[in-house]
Amino acid sequence: MHEKPQPMLPSPGGPRLTRPPSGRPGPLCPRMFSRSLLRRRRFYGLLAFFGLALYYFRVLASPRPVPGYESYFNQELENAADAASKEEKVRYVHFKTRSYSRADEAFSSLLLYAHLAYASDRAYVFDPLEPAPLGKYQMWWSQTKVVPLTAIMDMGKNWDAKDSKLKPVSSLGWHQICPRLKRTVFKISPQDLSQANYNPKTLMDTWARELKNSNAHCVEVVGELFTDRVLGYPLIQPLFDTISTSPILKHYTFSYKVYDVASTIVPKSSIVDGAPTVNNTVVLQAHLPPQPLNSRTSDDPCGDLASLGAPFRTFAHLRGLPTVFELPGAPSYYAQRCNPTVSELVGRLGALRTAFPSSSSSGSSKLKHVYVIDGPMGLTPVEWSHRKRWFEELRFELTKQGWNSVRWARAGAKAEAVAIDMEVAASAEAFIGNGFSDFSSNVVLLRTVKGKSKGTIRFV
Repeated sequence: MHEKPQPMLPSPGGPRLTRPPSGRPGPLCPRMFSRSLLRRRRFYGLLAFFGLALYYFRVLASPRPVPGYESYFNQELENAADAASKEEKVRYVHFKTRSYSRADEAFSSLLLYAHLAYASDRAYVFDPLEPAPLGKYQMWWSQTKVVPLTAIMDMGKNWDAKDSKLKPVSSLGWHQICPRLKRTVFKISPQDLSQANYNPKTLMDTWARELKNSNAHCVEVVGELFTDRVLGYPLIQPLFDTISTSPILKHYTFSYKVYDVASTIVPKSSIVDGAPTVNNTVVLQAHLPPQPLNSRTSDDPCGDLASLGAPFRTFAHLRGLPTVFELPGAPSYYAQRCNPTVSELVGRLGALRTAFPSSSSSGSSKLKHVYVIDGPMGLTPVEWSHRKRWFEELRFELTKQGWNSVRWARAGAKAEAVAIDMEVAASAEAFIGNGFSDFSSNVVLLRTVKGKSKGTIRFV
């Protein structure tokens, strides 16, 4: 019986242990397989990353118009393309500040920065409105939706030959004129504000010289120059004198649609049968405009103002205006002037009607109608419901006091509605506003430019 031969084991270090057999089918080397898979995963991962980054920066980072404003959006892009095609040596400046969702905030900022651009002999680059998202928070991947500012204002109309080269352009198409790499950036620091002692007129003159002396073709100023502290400066009259006499007030006006709608609400004074007629309407703005949900610091903005010791907004604390706000003020005083009760509003309106000149024919006060402009722009459904009940109570009490009519600007929550309200308030016979708002500050300026007396203005 023969024994089965034992298989010969390979010797240590032999080629059979260190080299796989050639020409023989078998599984791939595990080490080679893992390296190849890792390379492919890295490649596809990087490809996906660059694809998403390109999509975000090229698509999501590019704002799109709110539905219904496409024609204005495209026109602003075309205007920028036309300006880029011209060989005129125009210098531009863009002030990169926070975005605005309401026309009254944007208008207040626009007048200041547009004049600064004009004073520095540069064309002004303006930004669109960015309405707040419907939800409380806007996701990072959501594309920005904007309302072109030309939907509300005639930007740079009525320019004469001397100033035609300074026609403003929209920041939506500014990249066609001034690519990012060709821009010279100026940054506003807290030291810049403190060195000027937060004086708005001093800051205006200083930066006008700085920008005018710069040889850069494209300038971008980053940061807020006219902060809340600057606009709360006690001696605001010099800035008011500068803005109220600036050419920008005839260049930057509301669109014809805004004027057209406003004239149907409160007709302007006119001559009928040789006798002057007036609109005999007082416009009331009682509440602070609501802040977007995703930017509200608290549910008590009046309490926030009291904790800061804030004065009336910008031009609302001009000297010579009736019913000024006296600083310092206790929290109860802030509550009374910032969020008045219905009875307090009835008293304010009655005092204004008594003090107002009477009609020469009847001997009664010219003021017979009240138009309330605390509309729904930015209100949540719950806030909107509370506001309706508030108005019904106010109308009931005013009717008992003998006012002929009490109307409410509750229709329309679009951006144009706020601009229409501002024009209505500027054209009315009298105005009672909330002095802590940009809206009231703008109305003070517009009424002064229209030649209306400061005595026709009151604050709640």
